[in-house]
Amino acid sequence: MVNALVDLAERLDELRGRDLATGPEPPARLVDWVADQLTLMLREGEVEPLDDSGELVPERHQVVGVRPTAEPGLPGTIAETVRPGYQWRGLVLRPQQVLAYVEEPAR
Repeated sequence: MVNALVDLAERLDELRGRDLATGPEPPARLVDWVADQLTLMLREGEVEPLDDSGELVPERHQVVGVRPTAEPGLPGTIAETVRPGYQWRGLVLRPQQVLAYVEEPAR
């Protein structure tokens, strides 16, 4: 993983100060390449994304917002993922940020 980070750092250093808008490659292609490299490095380092659904687990999920619902059984579950979490060998590195269903207030 360290070698991959060194390669990535060198490639980015080569691009530092260049006008990417007028370069030979479009900036979106560079962003895709960097994202691919980082994904490979995380996989090699046994870091896996957390993208659960279902019941909220405080050790794995950080509630950043709520979504009211009148449907029974949904309160206390994940409505939507805002940002995936990451784990390494079962240890949560960053919790998954989610919107959680809550009971809709009575009218």
